[in-house]
Amino acid sequence: MRFAGIKCIKNMGRNITKSIKIVIEKINSVINTEENYTIYGDDTSQDWLKHLKIDNKIRLFPNFYSSWITYRHEHYLVLVNHKFLSHIPHFLQEENINAGAWVAIIDELELPLIGDTDILQEILESDWEINPQGFKQVQFDTVVSHYSLKDCFPHISLYKIIDRFTQKEELNQITGIVLTESRNYCLLPYSSQVLQEFKNTFEKGSKYIPFENILASYVASDFKFAYLDLYRCIEGLQPLYFLKDFYVKLALNNKSIQDFYIDFYETTKLEPKLEDSLKKLLESIDINYQYADKQNYNPDKYLYRLRNQIVHLRPQQTNDLIPKSIDEWNLLILDILQIIQKLYKSNQNLLT
Repeated sequence: MRFAGIKCIKNMGRNITKSIKIVIEKINSVINTEENYTIYGDDTSQDWLKHLKIDNKIRLFPNFYSSWITYRHEHYLVLVNHKFLSHIPHFLQEENINAGAWVAIIDELELPLIGDTDILQEILESDWEINPQGFKQVQFDTVVSHYSLKDCFPHISLYKIIDRFTQKEELNQITGIVLTESRNYCLLPYSSQVLQEFKNTFEKGSKYIPFENILASYVASDFKFAYLDLYRCIEGLQPLYFLKDFYVKLALNNKSIQDFYIDFYETTKLEPKLEDSLKKLLESIDINYQYADKQNYNPDKYLYRLRNQIVHLRPQQTNDLIPKSIDEWNLLILDILQIIQKLYKSNQNLLT
């Protein structure tokens, strides 16, 4: 198989000829033929291939991607290998994917060829129109014997973002909403209450929450990893809360608390004593603890020492603070999710 000689067009960093060539070469790696092929696209498809831009992307698993794309000042969500079980979130509108967008996404996300080579061979040997340059124009969505070319690549879904979200940095939150809506890719045996709390966090949590950590916790393969990612959300607030009064006393009008903390640390290399700052931070909210206050320590001491016990490995370490059962882990994760939501709601002034 040889690549079609299409006129090279460059725009916004994408070479149209190169993108199509990459898809053709993926096919050529498993099929040997003397025929020349290209992928057919109308004017709309060519415009998408020319102007589509992937601004942010997440790869949680080998076969799952979530991407924020822009096309002519409109924002879209791309999901690879994901299907909603019931309804699509209200801020998304499903779009039909065209050949140009399909090629661009396969190129930029480096999606692999999948499926049966015999099926692919049958598709290519079908009766396709030949363009003036003598290349067969394969249409990516035309069905041949129950399959099309797009079935030979991972499933790509395209959604226009019509409400609420406007920034590419919000992709982690959007992805969390998407996954909790369908409960896909959740590896741990979270209870229904914990799953609902994850859903509440993604859907209703403060925009300042580091959703990357919440998402990593949701798809974690071990409860210890899930706990650490959630705990990092709390750690981000600890020094800011500790320095708040000092910041106010200095009356710094042109510098945020976050910037003040960065300057303070870079200049002094001093960190607040984390266990003390965690205590002060937790005292700023009211939590009905399900697990943390049932231990031999106060919640702040337990959460901090559990974090250290998971992170550090010492000789003859007992790991006595680590929950012993799935039910106990679920209660602890529930505690942490509620702490994060309330902390970021009550302390938004630290982050603005």
